[in-house]
This record gives sequence, structure tokens and C-alpha cells, in this order.
Amino acid sequence: MNVIAVDDEQLSLSCLELILEQIDDITSIKSFTESADALEWCHNNCPDVAFLDIVMESDRRGIQLGEEIQQICPTCYIIFVTAYEKFALDAIRLNASGFIVKPATKEAVQKEIDYLKKFISFSRKAEKPFVQCFGNFDCFFKGTPLKFKNTKTKELLAYLVYRKGSSCSVHELSEILFEDIRNHKNKQSRLRTLLADLSKVLSENGILNIIYKTRGFVSIIPENVICDYYDYLKKGEDSEYKFQEEFMAQYSWGEDVNGLLSTSLQ
Repeated sequence: MNVIAVDDEQLSLSCLELILEQIDDITSIKSFTESADALEWCHNNCPDVAFLDIVMESDRRGIQLGEEIQQICPTCYIIFVTAYEKFALDAIRLNASGFIVKPATKEAVQKEIDYLKKFISFSRKAEKPFVQCFGNFDCFFKGTPLKFKNTKTKELLAYLVYRKGSSCSVHELSEILFEDIRNHKNKQSRLRTLLADLSKVLSENGILNIIYKTRGFVSIIPENVICDYYDYLKKGEDSEYKFQEEFMAQYSWGEDVNGLLSTSLQ
């Protein structure tokens, strides 16, 4: 379970971090003292749970931040942490998943996590996108293909899937996607546009959690998708997905995998 914690008081934030680190179901924690930084991070990463202080002396309070995070990441659960019980009604109006009164305790946090984890587990199983690699590449969510205004954005996603979770550098991606462009800065600029567009498409469908971005690198998260290629690699002829001698047929850089899979059938 991936969580973020936001509180403009460093001491309170540090105390909450220590508690979160003791919860077995939590696998990663990202902390922020500035709500703007938290929001920017959520544009590229979709947390499972956000612990937000309601009263913050910043450009936005916790209630507003919670609303904006849910617009970006509809699947994110919001838990408010505050010293003021009077804000509980505001939290309820936002359909917050939980409310913890400061000082937070491990017992209180564990109770909220125990309640949420069954919903998060179900959501992950029920709402994984299906990635089709055999034949032409495509990506479906809830039975409907994702709509990409730019064909290069779709190719970017395809290449990340092709790399099977390996981190791809900005340089590698720009060379693959824009091999016909010589100007390096032009390539980098176009790639930044594609990355922003990909994040937008995934975020609008509530599946931003299928990619991971860090400084200068991006990758697919294989366990967050259902993929015919991945399943075939794992199960071979026992896979329900059958390789018909075409792999991402519209992309020339996928020909090496096509050759390897074709050889395995002989």
C-alpha cells in the first residue's frame, strides 16, 4: 500500500511518519510539508491513501487538497489528521475515508488501514487495465480501449510495456520515439509533452498507478496490469493468451521479441 502524508508542521509530520513505518501493510511513504508539492507529486504518482492535516497555513487547506487529489487520483482514499474535531463534518462532506484526532497513535492509524485494505485489494483486482501485445498493441480499461489523441503517447506506453518494468531513461525513450529527429533538445521537449499526456490519460481513467516516475526515468509497473505477453512469458503454453506470430505489430522496435517468441514455437 502506497501512502502520502501532508502536514505543514514538521514535528507532527515526523511523528506520523514513524507510525506509518510501523504498519506492515504500508510499503511506501512519501511526506510533504507543502501541499503544492504533494499535489505536483500526485500528478505523476497515484497513492492508495493520503493522510492530510486539515488546518495548514499554506496556499490550500487539507479539505481543498483532498478534493484536488481525488480529482487527479479517483481511487485514492483520504484520511484527515487534525487537532480540531470540529472539522469532522467537513471531512464527512468530502466523503473522507477516515478521521484521526492528533496526536495520532499507531492504534488509530492501524484501525483505518485495516478498514481500507480490503477495499484497496478488491479495487486493484477489479480495475486493472488489460494490455494487449499480441497482434497490434492496445490498452483497455473496463472493456474500453484508452483514447490517445497523440499516437506517440500510445507508442510510449507500448514501449514501457515492452521493457517489462525496467526503468527507461529520458534519453532512451527520446531516441526510440523520435529517431528521425536530430535535434536533441527538440526530442527532449517532445518527450516531456508525451509523458505529461500519458499521465493525463491514465489519471483520467484512474489508473495512473500503472507507471512509476522518478527523476529522469519512467517504467511500467507489471503487477498493476493484466498483460497477454507477461502471462505468456510466465505460463508458456498453459497461458490463456496464445501468441499468433505477431507482437506489437505496428512498432518496428518490437521485432526482436516477435522473433524470439516465433522461435519458441518451432
